[in-house]
Amino acid sequence: MLEKWESLTARVEETQMATALHRELTALRTEFKAAHDRLFSYEIALEQPHILDERINRITAELAALRDRKAAMLALNVQTHRLITDVGNSSSLIFTALKDGVADLYRVWDETFQKGNQQLCALQAVQQFSVRLAELQCALRRDKDTLAVLDVALQAGATSEVASSVRHVARLLSEKQDMNCQNGGTVLKDSTTEEVSGGVSAKFGDSPPISLTQEGGSLSDSGISDSGSEQELSERERRLAALRRLTRSLESQLAPGSEALVELLKRVEDAETELRDLQKQCRELIVRTAASVEARAAKRTSNQVHHFVDKRKKPVATEMSKEGAELVVTPVQAKSGATDGGDPDNEPGLPHSWVWRILRAALPFQLALVALFCAACLLEPHCCEATNTLNFSLTTQLRYVRGPPPV
Repeated sequence: MLEKWESLTARVEETQMATALHRELTALRTEFKAAHDRLFSYEIALEQPHILDERINRITAELAALRDRKAAMLALNVQTHRLITDVGNSSSLIFTALKDGVADLYRVWDETFQKGNQQLCALQAVQQFSVRLAELQCALRRDKDTLAVLDVALQAGATSEVASSVRHVARLLSEKQDMNCQNGGTVLKDSTTEEVSGGVSAKFGDSPPISLTQEGGSLSDSGISDSGSEQELSERERRLAALRRLTRSLESQLAPGSEALVELLKRVEDAETELRDLQKQCRELIVRTAASVEARAAKRTSNQVHHFVDKRKKPVATEMSKEGAELVVTPVQAKSGATDGGDPDNEPGLPHSWVWRILRAALPFQLALVALFCAACLLEPHCCEATNTLNFSLTTQLRYVRGPPPV
């Protein structure tokens, strides 16, 4: 009777311990289920940065709490295993349910933790997508403003500045950094040196030419080829390719046709459309700049040719007028019998410049002044000194200051 009582007491205690473990298992399982539901409730959408940060912080806190509860789950598993080992009768229904509850608890924890990681990765990808999309849109707005300023400058006639600036914008907007000129493409070359020095040729830079293909080329394709190396893409194309990679990574995490995925694809398509429009504007600006440079070079060449022809025409006209004068003077000289060898106009080697013309006009006036001075000196009265033989002597002479003394 005593043995039966002791056996019954032991079974009651084991049952109480199993019941307590079962209640603890149920509580943990309920807690993990609630965490799973909370993690699943976080929507993956393109929101404001502060909203995405808040959701990421909440999911991170949920995952940290799950890691902390893993220790309690491990302790419960140890207690269950010890209880079953001490009893030695694992075929009982209560112990079988206890073992199944522990296994189910581990499964729920794994699913919850995996779901939390997926949600966290998806939100981080969306956050990164939002940041990169904002950077690309900001860069495209800067490019648009730059093209507008360059357009105004080109209309104002600042061809050299526009040529050097549009080349930089073309490098940012072109599909590839170094790309050969395709059929129908517009190629920019260096114009800085030739444009400043006044040369005829027009070029736009020192590095290899950059080509923006026409609308029928590869720039009009809706997608970006993955076969080419990303290093060959320009800066704007690399940003767009990064957005496409993030979108493809989210396609595996989001349900097909979900609102978030549709919104992301629409944002990428809008950014690509804006980029293609800017590429078209840049291509048109390049064509206009090249035409303006060619027009200015042609005008400069025409001015140089006209200036050279005018300089050639002036000596020819002078020679023709001189020959006509010689033809007119020659009969007169032949009739009068006078020789005109001292005339400088008949000498072919003398220069016909404005200095020579001034000197030729001033020489008669100078000669006239000298003649007047000589005449004044010769007509000066000398009175009694005309009979003085010592007048031109170099010796000392005695003269009366106020005339001769009275006799």
